[in-house]
Amino acid sequence: MKFQIGDRVVLISKYADFRWGGNEALPRGSTGTVCDVDGNRIGVDWDGYNKGHDCAGRLQGRSGWYVDDDELDLIFLCENDAEVDISSLL
Repeated sequence: MKFQIGDRVVLISKYADFRWGGNEALPRGSTGTVCDVDGNRIGVDWDGYNKGHDCAGRLQGRSGWYVDDDELDLIFLCENDAEVDISSLL
């Protein structure tokens, strides 16, 4: 499985859930933490977002939004815990 709960991710599609009508409030480059994995649907706790839902009860607030796994890429941490968007290095 590509994504696991707790992974830091970056959105690589035009905006979240682009294929299914989407959420333009979460544009490409948005970051968050995986909070639920349901097959190829990935629940993300999005940084600075509060108009979503609680990702099947996994979150306290409304910062969650599901996307397909092919809309995300992992963010890797450096030794000093700084985030690096690996897609920007390609």
